[in-house]
Amino acid sequence: MNRNIVAVITDFGTLDGYVGAMKGKILSLNPAAEIVDISHEIPPFDIRGAAFCLYNSYSFFPEGTVFVVVVDPGVGTERKGLVVQTESYVFVGPDNGVFSFILEEHSPRIYEILLHRLPGEVSPTFHGRDVFAPLAAWISAGQTVEAYLQEVRNAFSFWERPEEIAPGEWRLKIIHIDHFGNAILNLRKRDLELAAPFLPEKLEGKGFIIRRFLTTFGEAGKGELCMLWDSSGFLQIACNQGHAARRLKLRVGDGVRLCAGIKSG
Repeated sequence: MNRNIVAVITDFGTLDGYVGAMKGKILSLNPAAEIVDISHEIPPFDIRGAAFCLYNSYSFFPEGTVFVVVVDPGVGTERKGLVVQTESYVFVGPDNGVFSFILEEHSPRIYEILLHRLPGEVSPTFHGRDVFAPLAAWISAGQTVEAYLQEVRNAFSFWERPEEIAPGEWRLKIIHIDHFGNAILNLRKRDLELAAPFLPEKLEGKGFIIRRFLTTFGEAGKGELCMLWDSSGFLQIACNQGHAARRLKLRVGDGVRLCAGIKSG
């Protein structure tokens, strides 16, 4: 397993040098580290956006990659810092929901970071540099970090399963709005197929009804609303060459109702 890749997600942007400070700390502790920037353009404090960004990308990395996610509006408070370990990857960051999809997808081992045991000074406003970067560096270098950790049973997750309100009918929520204005819903293709061989037929929200379920954006006319599975398997509301969320005034957390029919054949 490759133990030198450290992949980073933050809401820091690239103007102020905060990303550089984290990278410098990682490299000072593991000079062989290969640091990959997944994104530093998460909107400030957007925990759910960071969680979705991580989910969209982590499984395409080599086994052994260490992921550091620092979108942390509660930095310096009583919120825990975590190391989350699956069979193939390690995740380091705050216990605020950034690992929601990882926790839902796997049954990982979860460790709280014991700040009082870490060497050196820890800034109460920059755990990305002083807590999460060092842990990621040591882990990626194959060093033992058990002295700084304590295993815990649970971590915070905002994930909500779709609510089945009748056979073939679900109440869903918008969990993410991407750069293109697609509204991602908390229903995956595999969940619908586990229930029965369903196909989405009608999506109904406040002031709109969408009846077109397509395979890809280009099957819709320009500006036409539709629903389709996104590249990670989530159902999404889309507008071909348009911004569905802006057009329908959608926000993360809004609810919609899905009706699905049995797939023929």
